[in-house]
Amino acid sequence: MRNKFYNSFLLLFLSLILIPLTTSAQLTIKDLDNEAVFSFSIMSDNKGYSVENTNMYKCDKWIREAGDRFILGLGDHVKDNRTNQFLNLIKNDSLWHNHFYPNVADGENEFWGEEQGDLLAGAPILKYVDLDKRKNVKIRDNKCEYYAIEEYNGIKVHIIQLHYSDTPTDSQIAFNENSRQYLMDVLDSINKTDNDIIVVLAHTGPWVNQLSEARKLKLMMKADLVLGATTHRYERYYFLGENINTGAIAFNTGSVGNSGLDNGFMQVHVLKNPTRIIVQYQKTRNDSRKLQGKGFAYEKIINGKISEIDWNNYSLTNSNWNGPNPKVVNQLKAITNKFKKYDVILKSDKDEAEYWAGAPSVVRDSSGTFWMAARMRSPEYPRGLRGYEIRILRSEDGIKFKKYHSIFREEIPIPGFERPSLLIDPKTNKFKLYACGPWQKGPWSIIKFDDVDDLKNINPKSAHPIITAPEKKYERDVSVKEYKDPFIIFAEGKYHCFVTGYIRKNERLFHFISDDGENWKPVGNINQPVIDLNYWHNFFIRPASVLPLGIGYLFIYEGSSTQWYDPVYNIGTGLGFTFDLNNIFDLTTESPLLLSSTPGEFYTYRYSHWMWVSGEIWVYAEVATPNNSHEIRLTRLKVN
Repeated sequence: MRNKFYNSFLLLFLSLILIPLTTSAQLTIKDLDNEAVFSFSIMSDNKGYSVENTNMYKCDKWIREAGDRFILGLGDHVKDNRTNQFLNLIKNDSLWHNHFYPNVADGENEFWGEEQGDLLAGAPILKYVDLDKRKNVKIRDNKCEYYAIEEYNGIKVHIIQLHYSDTPTDSQIAFNENSRQYLMDVLDSINKTDNDIIVVLAHTGPWVNQLSEARKLKLMMKADLVLGATTHRYERYYFLGENINTGAIAFNTGSVGNSGLDNGFMQVHVLKNPTRIIVQYQKTRNDSRKLQGKGFAYEKIINGKISEIDWNNYSLTNSNWNGPNPKVVNQLKAITNKFKKYDVILKSDKDEAEYWAGAPSVVRDSSGTFWMAARMRSPEYPRGLRGYEIRILRSEDGIKFKKYHSIFREEIPIPGFERPSLLIDPKTNKFKLYACGPWQKGPWSIIKFDDVDDLKNINPKSAHPIITAPEKKYERDVSVKEYKDPFIIFAEGKYHCFVTGYIRKNERLFHFISDDGENWKPVGNINQPVIDLNYWHNFFIRPASVLPLGIGYLFIYEGSSTQWYDPVYNIGTGLGFTFDLNNIFDLTTESPLLLSSTPGEFYTYRYSHWMWVSGEIWVYAEVATPNNSHEIRLTRLKVN
């Protein structure tokens, strides 16, 4: 009954004070770019147009924006009796000259020969990109067809370019037996693994239907991406039937510049674990490159299944985890959704997995200036000791922060940092900065620097321990072994420090008080946590923040479940309520209230700092991104 009462209290309280906010998309195209090992594009039927054409301009711009490694062509790149600026582009631009793989089709035959049916006449386009000089390319003796390999981060893309002109209409002539056998021979030569992606290209529409059933089956079961063009209309082909979701995925690649509202090109992102491709048709009528909707975005697992992507329910990172993922129960989602709108305050020094910017602690001085202390973390160091810097940042508006000062662990020295805590002394107006780390080669402790008027004057050598693990009273004593991650607030005339304490390798939540911020004592028994390991937070529970409400305090905590993937780092945030800062009622017993809205392998939303700013609740937090880096975000909640 008590849990139901407090859950009802939470929902009533938050629904009354928080005005609905617009939510933002869970994932963006930049998230996909960042998570991908690499990407490449496929374009066709530009008919000689280059960047002077609006659609080709966007194609070129978006290819560069994504950092595509190479571009595959499907033919009709030139047009007879027209100025072909595209030839200048592929000859003189380094990206196109060195990384474009053209297809020889009927447009090329007509341009360099007499007519579209002048087979093989279009071979000179390969000279424009010096394809014969590339060591990764083997050109057939017919000078039009070739096999190339692009390799990045241990993944090979096998490119098979075939010559199939629209005319003559007799497929036995236009797509002759020599070309068909060449395709089979190249497929046989590839020792395919999960890190081999096979792409086969021929210009004339659903060309696969011209193969014998045996050859069609061989192609579709060994290749991963099979492409045609000529119709100027994007569509997916189902050569083995619409109910088959394995083998190659096949498309008509549309047209960039000659397709009305259907203008566009294909972009392919390659991801690992498992190795897979995400294929999208980027429509150039859009103002910007974006994640595409139903029918225009697919995932193909190499040597695995094909599936259409619903970005609202798609995770970019696949850890092969088969257990339950963190989730928010339905009755809390109306509140959770308000946190999907945010400002990114600070990114990690590298936008890569395991580089984290986080653990924000924020104060606002008497002039209105915001100050933040944050922990910077790198995977270059051993896990558990990856915090290398406490970064001090300054902001006039609390949104746009600039670096003001840094404290590096070597300056103290200390093996590593985690969460800092920053306050302003209510009596002296000096800054108080706390941190945590393994002290003097011993256990983790809460440390403090000498107070300063200016945070640039923090003396790293002044660091000293203020909360340390108690000594054992007897041989089998299981008292707290170390403390970390302080959140400190001045309230009720005293300093209150909520910390994470380790008992038998379990992280639990403890409360200390102080009159001066220097000398601390536990509230109650030193081994008695203020919230138990229970409900969804039965693996770890830690302090996050405390928000004064006038009639008491909103107590924000974080935790994880024993059932989740890697619960040491996969952390959600919940809420409690307290009148006295020691007896805390858990308000979110059925699930966390907050998880990352952009999860990768982790759903982490942690180290949040809640504060009142001009009648709004501002929440700074460390949040997981799709590529497993962490960034500091700010959500601003309007209050009635």
